[in-house]
This record gives sequence, C-alpha cells and structure tokens, in this order.
Amino acid sequence: MVNCLRRVFVVLEALNEQPVVSLQALRSSTRLPKPTLVRLLKDLVELGYAYQVSSRDGYALAQGVLRLTAGLRQRDLLVDVARPLMAEFTREHRWQVALATFDHGRMYVRTTTRYLSPYARDHNALNRRIPVVLSAHGRSYLAACSRRDREAAVRLAAASEGSEAPAAPDPKRIEAMVKRVRDRGYAITRRRDGDPHWSMGVAVTAPEDAELVLGTLVMSWYRSVMTERQAAERHLDALRRLAQRIASDFAEACEMRASQVSGPEDERSAGGFPISRMRAVDAA
Repeated sequence: MVNCLRRVFVVLEALNEQPVVSLQALRSSTRLPKPTLVRLLKDLVELGYAYQVSSRDGYALAQGVLRLTAGLRQRDLLVDVARPLMAEFTREHRWQVALATFDHGRMYVRTTTRYLSPYARDHNALNRRIPVVLSAHGRSYLAACSRRDREAAVRLAAASEGSEAPAAPDPKRIEAMVKRVRDRGYAITRRRDGDPHWSMGVAVTAPEDAELVLGTLVMSWYRSVMTERQAAERHLDALRRLAQRIASDFAEACEMRASQVSGPEDERSAGGFPISRMRAVDAA
C-alpha cells in the first residue's frame, strides 16, 4: 500500500513539473515500468486529477488536484481578505485584533494587527497555538459550531491540549459555556495568571446551513483601562461588523476565484461548500 501511494505521488509530482508531459518523459522521470505508469495515469484520469491531452503530447494535471489543497488555499485567502479590514479596525479603535482558525484540536493565530496598535501586548501571538476550551478564540469557535462539530472539536482539543485542557471535558459544562457566549453575543478569556489583558471574541462563520466557522476574531484590551461591559458597549458592534465584512468579502473573493476555474456551477465552492449559500453570522 505504501509503495502504491508513493508511486501515485511520484507521478503527480512529475506531472506538476511541466504543463504537459509525454508518456516517455514520465517514464524517464518516474522510472516506473510502462504498464504500472499507464495504470496509474488511468486511475488519475478517472479520479479527475489528470487528463490525456493527446496520445502524442501526453498528460497534464486536471482541476481535481485543487481539491487536495482546498483547506490551505481557503485559510490563505481568508487571511488575505481579513488583513486590511482588521487594520482598518485597529486604526479606528486602537486596540489590536487577531484572527485565528481551528486546526487539529487547537486554535492558531493566522494574522494580527499587533504592529498597528499603540496598546499592543509585549509578545507576538502570530502562529501561536491557543487552547480551545479556555480562550476567547476557542469559545467563539465552539459557540458558532453545530453540536456535532462542537463535540468533535472538544474531543480533538482534549487529545491535543494535554495539561492545558480540562482533565475530562464535561459536555454539560461545555453546553452551558456555549449558551452563555450565545446569550452574551461574544466570548471572553478570563485570565487568572496576572496577565493585564482581557480578550473579547466573535466568530466569522459561513454558510448559513452548514455552520462552517471560517475563523474567530479577538480584540485584546487592558482591564485597567475599561471593564468587560465597557469594552462590549464601545467595541462589540464594530467587532461583529468586522466579522461580517470578512465573511462577505471572503465569499466574493471565492466567487472571483471560482469564476476562473472551469466546471459546473454547483462544483464551484470554498472548502467544499457552495459559495452561493455563504453569509456572515456572528457568534450570537
């Protein structure tokens, strides 16, 4: 099985080196027997990862290979869309804001406006792994998820966070936390380690029926400057609007990319979800 998989990737890498590769060139670069190579190419064509240009010219990669990088491309596009909008928020409100996404049981900070805020924290959180259950990022994410996705996320978090996660996450406590976040309309990280910062977060979500959580936005502020209530009164609406703008602009960017890719309308999507159904929803 391992050898078979290795051969498949060898062929894909060889096809990726040039727009069109002849069978003879593929045999030379992969060093695979002709019967094996022909069989693998047939399978790749049937799966939509390659196509035969002609018997003389050879083979080329098909649009199907883009499905293999959908998740990575989606996160990159989300960051590209969010960065200027987040910068606009910080220039107006002065406080730094960070965008995180859920990956393998952790929240990861993908971009931040730390460099623009005069009140930024001392350390740079970019690419930092953040616990799910205890953080504003994670709580915003869990509150925006469907129950099924939330339960899966909590299990992944418990497996990956080790000592940072509750010893045995209680589903009732998780659901009670989710209810508080939804009732309040935002999540809070409550620190007990002397950190002077508090964090308030909301989720960037789409589409409406799949409850896909694209990411989470968190604004950090000094609790010596304003209380949680004051922060919510002054900045929550703007943070929600920022989340909605990011989701809306992300959908438009996906539409633009999809229009450049050939294929049926119902196959043009962002991360596997039809773009026509995408919208912005806040954590509430």
